[in-house]
Amino acid sequence: MMVSVDEKKLVDGFRELGFNWKTARQLAKLVLHLSGEKPLGKWELERWQRLNVLDENGDLIVGEDEDVADSYFWIMIGLTWEGLVKRCVKGG
Repeated sequence: MMVSVDEKKLVDGFRELGFNWKTARQLAKLVLHLSGEKPLGKWELERWQRLNVLDENGDLIVGEDEDVADSYFWIMIGLTWEGLVKRCVKGG
C-alpha cells in the first residue's frame, strides 16, 4: 500500500530546514516525483538532471557516502537547486 505524501507538509518540513518557499516547494515536488505521486514538469526534470541530482531516467542519484534519510542530504540538494553548491557524486 502506497502512503500519500502531503505536498504542504513537505514544503513546511523543508522550510524548517531553512529554505525559502520557492526552494522548499521544488524539493517537495522532487520528493513527490521520486515517490511516483506527481511527475515533475519538463524544465524541472531537466534542471535536476543538469544539477546531477537525477539521472537520465529521472531517478535520484545517491553517492556511496550519502544517506537520503539524513536531513543533511536534503539540505545539500536544496543548496544545489539554489546554485550555492555544485554536486559531485562519489560512486553514484
